[in-house]
Amino acid sequence: MNARQTRKNRGVVLSERMSRCESSPLRDIFKAINKQSLISFAGGLPAAETFASLPLDFDFPIDASTVLHNSAKDTSNMRATLDEKTDGTKHSCDETVFVKKASLQVICQYGDSSGEMWLRKWVQAYLARSGLLLDVQQIMIVTGSQQGIDLAAKLLVDDATPVAIESPTYLAALQCFNLFGARFVPLPPLSSVSADHAEVQDANVQVCYLNPTFQNPTGKVYSLSERLAVAQFCKATEAVLIEDDPYRELYYDDCCRTPICSLLDKDASWIYQSSFSKSVAPGFRVGFLAASADLVPHLVKLKQAADLHTSRLAQFALKPCLDSSFDERVDFLRDFYRNRRDHFQNVLHDNFVDLAEWDQPSGGMFFWLKLRCRLSVSLAELLDLALAEGVAFMPGEHFYPPGFEGLADFEGLTDGAVANTICNTRATLRLNFTNVAVDSVERGLRVLADLIRLHRVSAESAG
Repeated sequence: MNARQTRKNRGVVLSERMSRCESSPLRDIFKAINKQSLISFAGGLPAAETFASLPLDFDFPIDASTVLHNSAKDTSNMRATLDEKTDGTKHSCDETVFVKKASLQVICQYGDSSGEMWLRKWVQAYLARSGLLLDVQQIMIVTGSQQGIDLAAKLLVDDATPVAIESPTYLAALQCFNLFGARFVPLPPLSSVSADHAEVQDANVQVCYLNPTFQNPTGKVYSLSERLAVAQFCKATEAVLIEDDPYRELYYDDCCRTPICSLLDKDASWIYQSSFSKSVAPGFRVGFLAASADLVPHLVKLKQAADLHTSRLAQFALKPCLDSSFDERVDFLRDFYRNRRDHFQNVLHDNFVDLAEWDQPSGGMFFWLKLRCRLSVSLAELLDLALAEGVAFMPGEHFYPPGFEGLADFEGLTDGAVANTICNTRATLRLNFTNVAVDSVERGLRVLADLIRLHRVSAESAG
């Protein structure tokens, strides 16, 4: 039942934005693929077997000064106990339990809306290594990077706010910006940004959303010159840049990963965000964002209104994963996923060389295929046929702005370019390679290729 039917049938007055709130096609697919026997190339999931090596410690080790500051009970006894524990003396089980309970008195209490200070300092040092030098007050811990997108949209997007995006782009970002009424406009060709400053300055753009490092869904990674062009575009238009960077540690080849936010002037406004979902585990639902100083107070207020603070239990569960083993873990993930990518590339070539074109991604989680042929069925229908054969994938059409096919006023595109791009949305698919076991890739891709050949009506290029 949609929002209008609810309003009519039950007399419930829903907000106007609910008419723009669509169910996630990916989550809908997940309902159909929740079977162990199904081979799924659809989601952007890490490999479950990589979680076995996580150094999880559910005793939640915590800094002694934090315990002493926050606990109101038996302070003198606790101080004596903790002083002993810091000098290497052996202790009884009773003392260990006492300290564990004292830790829980802190961790289970309400926390800072901006996140645990130790974690924010870790993020500060981590971002400094990438060239983004920040005050710790500019950093906030969020409930997954999706909350970061939601907070940014609440802060910056009203009805008809022009938001420049890549096309295609991250599905959940489209959903979030659309919910708040964004009017999507295409990012101009980056090669023209420096060539025509007047055109750029006249562009009506207030927000620019990008996923420039191993982009979801295409896997594209921006060169340094392209990143500089984006920075120039945002400075010239005074658009707020939202840089989404969840895949930056999953690189398999040398490439530029410089945050675009680090290339902006100090007086520019920007939000940079990432998460631990790909580098540690998505179940923690812990991400982080950094922002220009002018936006931070507003983001903090929005965070307070959203959920008060991100789970302290989840933040502290991350601690052993970050303190001593983070670099080792991401090294392991790169080797693990590089092998999967290379195998996937070889099997794709064996099965799809006459059916599609693609670039081997230098990082991230996805291959983006453009079909060379036209089909007698839509990709949505092809998905249903594939699911019946035990295989899932993501049709490319979901990664384009809503209403895209009627977008005659899509600024910067000629009628021919619009028609060509529309055609490409009907002939593209995203395939995840990180969460499919090597021995299942060959069967899954063969099934998918056979279905495409069966419904191929011409070898003519779709785009």
